[in-house]
Amino acid sequence: MIDLATNSATVRTAPVYTLDHLEEAAYGVEYKARAEELGWAYHAMYNALPQGERSRLNLTVIEPLELIEKSYRRALAVQLAEAAGLKSSLVARLGEKHPEVLERFAQRVRRLAELTDPDAQLSVKKEVLESASTVDVFAFLRGYAAAYFDPSADRHAAAVALLDKRGPVDGRKVTALEQAYDALMQAAADSWPGHYPSREAMQAAVVRRAAFENQPNDALFRKRLDTFFSDTIARYQHIVGTTGLTDLSAEQRRQVDALFASGIDKTASAGVRSFEGLLSHGGVKKLAGGALELNARTIDALGYALVARPDGHRAVRVELPLDAYRITRSQVSKSALRYRYTTDGWKTSSEVGATLAQTERGPVARFDIDVSAEHGGAAQLEGQFRWKQGGSLQLVDGSTDFRGYTYAVPDPVDFERLAEGA
Repeated sequence: MIDLATNSATVRTAPVYTLDHLEEAAYGVEYKARAEELGWAYHAMYNALPQGERSRLNLTVIEPLELIEKSYRRALAVQLAEAAGLKSSLVARLGEKHPEVLERFAQRVRRLAELTDPDAQLSVKKEVLESASTVDVFAFLRGYAAAYFDPSADRHAAAVALLDKRGPVDGRKVTALEQAYDALMQAAADSWPGHYPSREAMQAAVVRRAAFENQPNDALFRKRLDTFFSDTIARYQHIVGTTGLTDLSAEQRRQVDALFASGIDKTASAGVRSFEGLLSHGGVKKLAGGALELNARTIDALGYALVARPDGHRAVRVELPLDAYRITRSQVSKSALRYRYTTDGWKTSSEVGATLAQTERGPVARFDIDVSAEHGGAAQLEGQFRWKQGGSLQLVDGSTDFRGYTYAVPDPVDFERLAEGA
């Protein structure tokens, strides 16, 4: 469920709020309000019990806010280390061996993240807040790894540029963040065995994963969701007209189901920023030759999956059902059908041809996109189906683009773990 009224996804880390009468329950401190509610409930229960019953149950006076604050700091330290691009298994290991490294990094990030323009408007109900925060720590997490692992790069200049300062910032805070980042990556470099195929693979994966997981979550920004929901409701009303829900025709019901299923699928998928969540989503299916099918989904009748083979080959598989789009087998067999796709919002694009395949859903045009060079990376796929010659094949989704599928590419260590659990 997407709760529009209380959704607080935002571009940066300012203490934004979603409801005008709840300005104290701002982004970044919501957990404190929950802890206070829990504290009231606990203390009411404690005071209502007789002393003998308290002793029998081993109840003591506790301060939920203090306990949750400690738990929150530990969880945030783990989350920020993962946001820096490290695998959760390695972060867990570092938490055992070097908890102070995780805590220091989280502390340095928070000190910059909390800097806010005192004159900024902070209600996300009114607009997408691009400049309320003084610095952009998400951009730092997203791009600093590339400079950090490049021996020819000026790390400090990269850090300053990525933080995109919107006002005066104490340079010592930036330097402290760089030092904490360096300590985190040095600890990771000493502990990579068992988590990555090699030190070099770890570095490449950190760059790719950090770039993906720290992208702005545009699809879940309150103002944009509001527009999306309004448009969806308008389209629903156009389909239904004056007809009541109980009197819809079979075709109207199909259109309504497709409208909401497609909208929800795409919004949820576009909001995914967890690399490991993508690997586990949809289960793992064993294929012939020891291959694995991961993250299988159906969106707008198209089938999507990530196919991983033991030899390291990886491919995103897109399957277009022929019957649903009135395409003949001969049109596919003559290589007339092409799929042009992008994973960077059409800054660049590539094209792949179709092969004919028979599946449980019937005949499909299958397109395999080679992503073998992207181990440890993740991306969102968007594409168009076209004839190789002549005009375009008019398969309309929004405009002419099919979108909504987000994938992650497992490295050999991930593959072995997934294969063992399949």
